[in-house]
Amino acid sequence: NCSVMQAAHGIIDMANAHMTQALRVISIHRGHNPSDFSLFPFGGAGGLHMCAVAEQLGIWQILMPRNAGILSAQGMLYAPVGQMSSRSVCQLWTHESHRLATSLFTQLENDALSQLQQIGIHAQRIERWLELRYQGQSSTISLAWDECGDVSRSFGEAHQQRYGFMLAKHPIELVTLRVWAYQDVPQPELERLDNDKPGPPIDHCQIDGESEAVPILLRAQLANGQQIRGPSVILEDSGTLFIASSWRGEVTEYGHIRLQMNTDCP
Repeated sequence: NCSVMQAAHGIIDMANAHMTQALRVISIHRGHNPSDFSLFPFGGAGGLHMCAVAEQLGIWQILMPRNAGILSAQGMLYAPVGQMSSRSVCQLWTHESHRLATSLFTQLENDALSQLQQIGIHAQRIERWLELRYQGQSSTISLAWDECGDVSRSFGEAHQQRYGFMLAKHPIELVTLRVWAYQDVPQPELERLDNDKPGPPIDHCQIDGESEAVPILLRAQLANGQQIRGPSVILEDSGTLFIASSWRGEVTEYGHIRLQMNTDCP
């Protein structure tokens, strides 16, 4: 019993709600205030939902990368090549655990390096991680291994940050040890924009809720330092961006768009 437009609004609202909840899980639920961060949307549809999601989370800034629709594919090309080795332990953390961890890390490191050598890769970096939890918990917290550090204190601080409390005298369990050995790959040089002058809108469209026609811009024609005010639609080969009326943006020299909420808007 609703119109096509109402149904479309409902679909979009539901999608925004799911994305907002997912972002709450990795921010608020881990002790981070989303308003302290910038939203970094990507994917072909990230640019369509970014303003609404940011507003629901209380985020005031958005950084929309160039070629956002293929960002994940680019990440695969430039990600380090490596090998992860792990060992399940599941025992209480005690004074003896420090020596055990040191010994097992050596074994895991040798195993990871050996597997990389078989495919002709020389590891340049090695990371060691502990997965810990309070006894009786089901989820763990990953902690970078510091051979000279106080593991119990570091875990308590990490638990405090994520969950808002620590159990000073409660036993801690060492669940898993992980070693990540990897080789960096050459990183690409970022291309600066060649455009000195911004191109004009290629068209206009009508958007529900906006009284006037909204300009449609081509991202390939944006210029360094160009100011963009919402509402605007920006088209690029790998996606579409919608800048809501309560946002304004500036194009960086590398073609990214830095958006900020316009606090003057109602």
